[in-house]
Amino acid sequence: NVEAGQVVKITCKTSSSVPASIVTWHTRAHLLGDPSVKHSPGLYGGTITESKVKVRPEAEDNGLVVVCEAENGLGVTVSTNITLNVLHGPVWLFTPSGMLNVLEGGDLTITAEAMANPGPVTYTWQRGTVTLVGKEEEAGSGQLRLRRVGRHMAGTYTVTASSSRGSVNASFIVDVQYGAENITAPKRVLVDQNDTATVLCSASGNPTPNVTWSRDSDDTSVVLSWGVGEAYLQVEWSTPSDTGIYYCRASNLVSSPPSVATAIVVTQAPTSASSLLEEEEVAGRSWAVVGGNGLLDCRVKASPRPTFEWIAEDGPITDNNRKYDIHVPQLMDSVAEWSSVLEIRSVTAGDFTSYTCVATNPLGSYTLNYTLSPPTHPGTPLSLNVTAVSDTTVEVRWSDFTVGPRPAGYTIRYRTTTGQRHYELVDIPGTNITSLVIEELKPGAEYSFSIQSYNEQGRVYHTSPPVVVIMSEAEDDVVVVEERPKGISFIVFLLIAVTGGVLIVLNIIGVLCFLRRRSYFQEFAASSCKSSAYEVPSPSQVDNLSLSSSDDIPPPDYEVTPPLLVHQQVMGSCRVGSFGGGSLQDLSLPSGSRGTPSLARSSPVVTSSSTISN
Repeated sequence: NVEAGQVVKITCKTSSSVPASIVTWHTRAHLLGDPSVKHSPGLYGGTITESKVKVRPEAEDNGLVVVCEAENGLGVTVSTNITLNVLHGPVWLFTPSGMLNVLEGGDLTITAEAMANPGPVTYTWQRGTVTLVGKEEEAGSGQLRLRRVGRHMAGTYTVTASSSRGSVNASFIVDVQYGAENITAPKRVLVDQNDTATVLCSASGNPTPNVTWSRDSDDTSVVLSWGVGEAYLQVEWSTPSDTGIYYCRASNLVSSPPSVATAIVVTQAPTSASSLLEEEEVAGRSWAVVGGNGLLDCRVKASPRPTFEWIAEDGPITDNNRKYDIHVPQLMDSVAEWSSVLEIRSVTAGDFTSYTCVATNPLGSYTLNYTLSPPTHPGTPLSLNVTAVSDTTVEVRWSDFTVGPRPAGYTIRYRTTTGQRHYELVDIPGTNITSLVIEELKPGAEYSFSIQSYNEQGRVYHTSPPVVVIMSEAEDDVVVVEERPKGISFIVFLLIAVTGGVLIVLNIIGVLCFLRRRSYFQEFAASSCKSSAYEVPSPSQVDNLSLSSSDDIPPPDYEVTPPLLVHQQVMGSCRVGSFGGGSLQDLSLPSGSRGTPSLARSSPVVTSSSTISN
């Protein structure tokens, strides 16, 4: 037994030999050098050799075998082995790495293993100064199992291995990772024209998330700025075109939550909410029935908030009478689009006229004209497109009307351009439908399509010119559908088909009965023939027969036919043979006939043998 790290002197002494022995030291891995050698006289004039070597064993040398070998050149080698039992405290075989990553909510198992001589080794786990309960495995290792890891479980951990000769410890960090969260950015930022808008967006997470700014809600637009943990968006020399929604997005390896929107509003004078309208043009038309209420919606872009004034043909409209109601202006898009609604109560014919909306803020004003009209036909659908999906199917698509009341539905008409005089009509009720699939068309035919809209006031003309589509030819492998003759109702056609099927079944039953009856009579005739043996008299005997009946009526003349062979029987049929000279003849059945066996059958015999050769 030796202590780890202690210098040990090992001695090896030989017997007397002539000439003197040479002693070497080695382990399995390498030779041991610098031994000290001493010679002394031995028996019979020989020499005794004594060799000493120094070693400093460590914990990993426990169980090391040191070999001492001696030889004197006469071809004989003798040796002896010395096994080192190195006593030492715990030494780590495996410890956790410096940092262990785990997703929040997941499980983590941490393993540590140490050796000691003598054992056993026990393990203690700590998070900071808090002692945790671990588990010792049968293999001698220790394990710490963390279930449903939370952020509070992150930090520095220590494991200590102990034995009777001391202890050793190791530290590591548990890093609990979670997705980006707490994305913070202002909802609305106001900036004057030609100034710079600076907006900060920050987010937290582990790992620290990347933060980006973009103009669109999806992730396909150009990144305006980015950072780690936070990002600044700067809009320099701001103009009204910079007004809009900007999106801050934060993401890391764990997750990418939805973006956060920030509205940047640049101060501006009121303008039309529609870029297609010029000032004082007719911005919109509204329809109302007499006795009902009419609504005119005036929309502008402006910042700061504008005030609205409505003017009728007879002068400004005030909000303190029963005829008109000016609704409180509303911000429609959370950015800069404002709406003012003028409600006209109990509409009369005189209310069908023009109205003016004036929007004003400190930077300017803007005028929009509106018209209130009685109900009319709906507008005509636009952009009618027809696409052939297959040789018998097309898809019809259209867009909404330009101006006019909302339709109550649509009607599509179509026909072949040759040979068909009447249109096929398809009614499509509803206002939110803009496509339809039409099936069961003729392959290879040319069709024309048009569409009209309608409401309670009537219908508009069908779109013109119609859209022409040529269907593709049917392929050879197309399943052919047999059409029933025209003019015959479906019920009559079904009754005819059922009647025909019943007749076919009855015919089959009749044929089966006939075949079965015929088989029965054949079997009966064969059995009668097999069970009867006739003894036929010779012609001489026939001449001596006297025939009489009970009432003495002479029998009719008859002709004697050649007699049958006696005792001739054949399986499956009744055979009759003739004879000559009035004597009975014995005929034997042919070989292989049923009833009289011929030569016996024999199966081939196969023999086999096996030979084993060395």
